[in-house]
Amino acid sequence: MTETPTAAHLRPVPDMDHDDETPTAPTMVDNPSLPDPKVTIEKRKPVLAGWLTNRRDFLATTRHTGANVGYAALYHGVRIPVYAGRLALMSPRGTCRFIASTNRWVWDREAAPLRDYAVRTEDVEEYMRLSKLRAGRIRLRGLVTLVSLVFGAGFALWLYVVAPAYLFVFATGGVLLLGMAGQQPDSPVVGPAVLKTEIQKLTGSIVLRGLDSIGNAKISAAIKKGGDMNGLRFTSEIVRDGPGYRADLDLPYGVTP
Repeated sequence: MTETPTAAHLRPVPDMDHDDETPTAPTMVDNPSLPDPKVTIEKRKPVLAGWLTNRRDFLATTRHTGANVGYAALYHGVRIPVYAGRLALMSPRGTCRFIASTNRWVWDREAAPLRDYAVRTEDVEEYMRLSKLRAGRIRLRGLVTLVSLVFGAGFALWLYVVAPAYLFVFATGGVLLLGMAGQQPDSPVVGPAVLKTEIQKLTGSIVLRGLDSIGNAKISAAIKKGGDMNGLRFTSEIVRDGPGYRADLDLPYGVTP
């Protein structure tokens, strides 16, 4: 008789040719205990300026400076009589300012607000201290002024007898100095011969604005998202480079320079 197979005889046999399909945890590639390489990229600044070590830049800078100095000397040289006349006309005002400032200095007028405050607050001790300090200052400054006047007059008299020409030179120089003291701060007699147009200082925002205006979609997206997380970052600080500036930065991933 033939035996009929039961369920136990019909169970499937495991296939040894296939791998176990049980999911496994992903392998981590970032090791939190991985030590730092202890290596940094250093960029040394030059000991001397670039235009001093480059012959072409040195010659260009020398020619530029020499041309400006020569032009300024010629410009002011032909205007010396005009300068002297204008300063002579301003010397009376300068004399008045000099006398007023000397009088203020001798009588210690700069500390007058402090003494006035002590009087208003009825601070007797502070007022007496300031008054004593003022008396000492006036005594010393008055003596210095008197000695200067006596020696100055004696020196002028000596020059008048011994060397009148030198007295004329000193008098001319004094008049010009008084004229310089009398000129208006916003309208000097001697102005600049070469007018300089200042170039705007380069900053990171200007560089990013310039890159954004190129029209590259990846650069614009990186700027809007913050830059560093998208590969756009400055690798060093902005420095002077010849007549301009230099900015080094990495472009976003996938952007060809």
